[in-house]
Amino acid sequence: MNGRVFGTKRCAEEKNQSGTDLQKSSRRFHGAQSKKTRHGIQVQRCLPVSPATARRSALSLKSFAYRSAPIFALSVVCLLAQPALALSCVWRVTGPSGGTLYLGGSIHALRSSDYPLPAAYNRAFDASSHLVFEDDPKVSSEATKDLLRAGTYPKGDNLKRHVDPRTYGYIRRFFALVNVPEDKFAKYRPWLINLVLSSPSSEHWQ
Repeated sequence: MNGRVFGTKRCAEEKNQSGTDLQKSSRRFHGAQSKKTRHGIQVQRCLPVSPATARRSALSLKSFAYRSAPIFALSVVCLLAQPALALSCVWRVTGPSGGTLYLGGSIHALRSSDYPLPAAYNRAFDASSHLVFEDDPKVSSEATKDLLRAGTYPKGDNLKRHVDPRTYGYIRRFFALVNVPEDKFAKYRPWLINLVLSSPSSEHWQ
């Protein structure tokens, strides 16, 4: 997903970074749940084409968005979509002046069986000209250092003192499977361990 675009519908006049014209999609969302805020902003939750795609989209957790004028980025956490409702984690937001942005939920790791992504994602990409992340990958090293500092216990404290023994045993066995010694992970707080569990090959453990 990282190479695609989310954002304004005015993609016919825009160009991507390589200079290639972006094609404006004539496809429309099959349906949506919508509501208006007191500021006249309309929010629509876009429907995927089938319950199967909704089940895949229920994995979506992180999000990103773009709005054309004025430009601003939004970041939300997309709640798990319930398959029974056949909804995706793609939201379309329309302002009073007609500006449009899309909010798309994602996670950092998917199984091969989770592809293709729900059709609502592709329709949002096709209707967009820009993509904005909540984090700039080019300057993420400093942010990573800040994250590690915030998630590290002070000297003399460790994870084992703050979680159930059974939980700690599970975490220890998990990291043993990926060759991470106990002294590497025991100094980190539970929320940081939780983040890393989705990316066990992370360079932070090297």
